[in-house]
Amino acid sequence: MSCISKMLPKKDILDFIKRYDKTFVIKENIYYAGKAFKTNSVINYLGEMKDDDNLHYDEAEQVFNLLIKYLRGEADVLWDEGKIFFKLLEGAQHEQDSNGGEEEGQEES
Repeated sequence: MSCISKMLPKKDILDFIKRYDKTFVIKENIYYAGKAFKTNSVINYLGEMKDDDNLHYDEAEQVFNLLIKYLRGEADVLWDEGKIFFKLLEGAQHEQDSNGGEEEGQEES
């Protein structure tokens, strides 16, 4: 179990998703969270990077901001050879500089 997962229990991850994903619903004790899998995988990825001392605060902050864009439907999460990329969707606001997705946790345009 990663360090971030220890810091963010499942309930907290679900609360994070619920806060930003307007499609998240609970009906009769059933959770409808279409973006939960990718969100959890990104959080686990950050935890693994932190465990390996490869995570810098600025990078983690950028990834969480992009993760919020994903939950709001403004970006998509892509994986390529064990690295994470965020692709802004058409019509989404560009708040951060794009570097063509060359680095982990960076936006693609």
